[in-house]
Amino acid sequence: MTTSSRSVVLAMRGGLGNQLYQLCALDYFCNKYNLSGSIDLSHYLFLNNTRSPTFIDLFQLLNFANIYSIDSRRTTILSEKLSRKLPLLSRALRCRHLIGDTFQWPESVSGDRFLLGGYFQHHYIAQNSGLFDQLGKLAAASNLKTIDSVAIHLRLGDYSQPPYNSLYWLADHTYLKYAFRQLKSITGNTCFREARVFTDSLASAKELLDVSDLPVQTYRFLQCQRAEQDLLDLSRYSYKILSNSTFSLASYYIGHSNLAIIPRHWFKTQETPSSLFPLNAEANMLIYNNT
Repeated sequence: MTTSSRSVVLAMRGGLGNQLYQLCALDYFCNKYNLSGSIDLSHYLFLNNTRSPTFIDLFQLLNFANIYSIDSRRTTILSEKLSRKLPLLSRALRCRHLIGDTFQWPESVSGDRFLLGGYFQHHYIAQNSGLFDQLGKLAAASNLKTIDSVAIHLRLGDYSQPPYNSLYWLADHTYLKYAFRQLKSITGNTCFREARVFTDSLASAKELLDVSDLPVQTYRFLQCQRAEQDLLDLSRYSYKILSNSTFSLASYYIGHSNLAIIPRHWFKTQETPSSLFPLNAEANMLIYNNT
């Protein structure tokens, strides 16, 4: 563990995909400025929080426990709220300097106490932290060979329920038909023998695939249970049809795809930042314009 007197605390929040992007930011921030880092789980202590810190299993496998400590001090979340609402008072009380959602960090920073309080969902963060590379090596070391087949990730469970159903775009048959047309043009296959389906709603996924009439002989369904293992499994597939979630997008960075297809617009009314995706759309990623 880094023993620098200057330190940064990550105020962790969200599901596994969000957690991994935040860990990328922490890893990058600590290495760039030579800081010791820790992770605060205060956000998960509240009763109305339906998420859990599922990154911990991956965290232990990567041996990150020897690099970053984990705690649940409620003072961190209070410090974050104070920094957002009353920044001058926060600085007067010598609270940690809040770093919100950004990737444009300067060459050096002044101060010795920092708080990362954002989601940091940016291609630059994902690409310049070693976290996703280490997860890829973990999968390789576990003899999880790349599967030269098609995987489909359909997030249809929580996105179809309040309050998320008013916020998020849902994958539909138009998107799936587009994706398979692209796969056909890349692979030359007119019919795919099998596709693996990762989903949080088995019934909704089957219903969608039934009406989509895709050129697939057999679907193998996997209803997501252990998020960290599902993510590693999804990353192994050469061809991925992804959902509008950072969980899906993380699989692209972990596993080197022949082709990954993902929707451009993730929300119904809110704009999705273009910085979320690789710059100039890399050759092995297609971004579907679902307007």
